[in-house]
Amino acid sequence: MKHALRLFPAAGPLAVLALAVLLLALFSTQEAHSQAAPLIFNPSDDAYVAADAPATNFGSADALQADGSPIRDTYVKFDLRSLAGQTILAAKLEMWVTNSSVASQNIKAVADTSWSQGTINYNNRPPKGATITTFTPGAISTWLEVDLTSTVAAGAGSFLSLGLDTTSADAFMFSSKEALSNGVHLAVQTSSGATSSPTPTPVPTPTPTPSPTPANMTTVYPSDDAYISGNFPTTNFGSAVNLWTDSSPIQDSYMKFGLQHLAGQTVLSAKLRMWVTNASSGVQGLKAVADNSWTEGALNFNNAPPKGAVVASFTPSAGVPTWVEVDVTPTVSAARGSFLSLAMDSASADGYEFSSKDAPSNKLGLVVTLNATAPPTPAVTPTPTPTPTPVPTPLPWNMLAINPSDDTYVAGDLTTNNFGAAWNLVTDGSPIRDVFMKYNLQPLAGQTIVSARLRMFVNNGSVGA
Repeated sequence: MKHALRLFPAAGPLAVLALAVLLLALFSTQEAHSQAAPLIFNPSDDAYVAADAPATNFGSADALQADGSPIRDTYVKFDLRSLAGQTILAAKLEMWVTNSSVASQNIKAVADTSWSQGTINYNNRPPKGATITTFTPGAISTWLEVDLTSTVAAGAGSFLSLGLDTTSADAFMFSSKEALSNGVHLAVQTSSGATSSPTPTPVPTPTPTPSPTPANMTTVYPSDDAYISGNFPTTNFGSAVNLWTDSSPIQDSYMKFGLQHLAGQTVLSAKLRMWVTNASSGVQGLKAVADNSWTEGALNFNNAPPKGAVVASFTPSAGVPTWVEVDVTPTVSAARGSFLSLAMDSASADGYEFSSKDAPSNKLGLVVTLNATAPPTPAVTPTPTPTPTPVPTPLPWNMLAINPSDDTYVAGDLTTNNFGAAWNLVTDGSPIRDVFMKYNLQPLAGQTIVSARLRMFVNNGSVGA
């Protein structure tokens, strides 16, 4: 639109002032239209590579890393095809810092954009080119912005790959696009309305799996696990694929195991087995937790149950990725037949990270070896009640009795009532009574099932099918 100004020769000071205000308003309006909200471009791919694990892919990690010892380099790729023909006014790489560093970080050009986060590793990583810019990270749990205006302007209309590295052993970490929130992204200001490009579905990262276990060895996976964060006291991280310990900021991990099926068994050994995704030189403390009522979906820093005595302490291996095992035999043996809750913390600011039960593979677990030569010690028989109940014959060493994690019945004539605490389960056609039961079979992973039976003690017989 063209704007015509008619000037009057006899215009006085007030008229000149009015004209100045009109011009200011006009240009302010045009500037507001050109300065629309920035466009957010999430990476199409991001991953870090590790020199000490050269064939391993870390494309599903929720944090990206740069480190000089051991070498960790990060790769990030953005789809900027929707910016073709646009005028780029400003562009910033925005990173949520999860582990700060006092060292200078380098952002470098990567000409090869054919790599993908599901296959990249240290061996096949594309070469990095010239340094675009350098920066020093700020405080932890803050946004860090790095200006990339000229680089994004040059890459508009195509894919843009970047590499991030450092020569310092003081590691820098920031949230990846797989993080629960605050993922790395480009914030781009254009002169007109381009659109952000969609983010492809992440490719699952294949990782090694443990070898099959002997018949007298079982792996018990957590029923619940989560980490808590001191700087996010009301946030729940129960669905995270990794668990953390750190002292700055405070990160503690909690895990709970259902050991009901080990009642009466002789535990020869029990080890907490962790797949290390970020090693640490700091001592880790594994502590007892008496309260088993917490759940991974509700746990946070504010409501976390108190930690008790130290069960074991260890220092994670320097290698990544690798398995770390911690002996907890007396603790598991004492908790047979019930739930076992543990917490892990550290006084070190060198964070430790390992796979949770929600990881796609290499899950956290208790590896338990049972007595392979002698039957388990029978449980003490309680004093008979008016209706004597037969005591089951003690199970052989290679037989497990798995109790339900949940069971109840429902009633058609009492539709809103819950019978989860009932001692007996009932089925009936009139009035309708249906039974529901749930079993945790994670301990049977990798086992050969020779036979399985549902065993019920009948206290009201029926001729109905």
